[in-house]
Amino acid sequence: STSICTCVDTEDVTVISLAYQAERAVNMTVGFQPKNVQFDAAGNRAYVVTQDGVSVIDMGYATRHQPSIVPPIPVADPNAPPDDIEVDVVATGEYAAVRQAGVASLRIVSVGATTPGSYTTVPLASPATDIDLAPDGARVYAAMRDAKKISIIPVPTGAVTTIDVSDGVVGSLVVSRDGTR
Repeated sequence: STSICTCVDTEDVTVISLAYQAERAVNMTVGFQPKNVQFDAAGNRAYVVTQDGVSVIDMGYATRHQPSIVPPIPVADPNAPPDDIEVDVVATGEYAAVRQAGVASLRIVSVGATTPGSYTTVPLASPATDIDLAPDGARVYAAMRDAKKISIIPVPTGAVTTIDVSDGVVGSLVVSRDGTR
């Protein structure tokens, strides 16, 4: 079945089942002020990025049950201004990469079922100005304008590879759909 998730107001989203003759809308309460919604590659889970974390919604469960509250998993320093935080959920849905403006590190946070909220901090050469994900969820790419470098971070974590781009200017990046460029 196909489901969609739409933001309604300051703490609510609506999950809508589009399955033929089983169409249904269910309101869910999530974290404060939803910013965006991301999905795992299979489309089974929605990740509602809010000011206070990531609320993970099992789409099939949500559309077969009554409205409920889905508390957010904290993913960033609670003292960080919400507008300074970028959150990208990897394709598997197990981890989120979290960038905070002006901070020379990334957080790789578990948003999966095993240890939600646990995280690893990955130091960077300078604050990341942008991040993007490999299509398969295996890597996070971080652009660092001040250091003139791009770091490749394995997910959940491992040996970081850094590419020097001092001959150019790097501030943002986009990974190709196949993940090769």
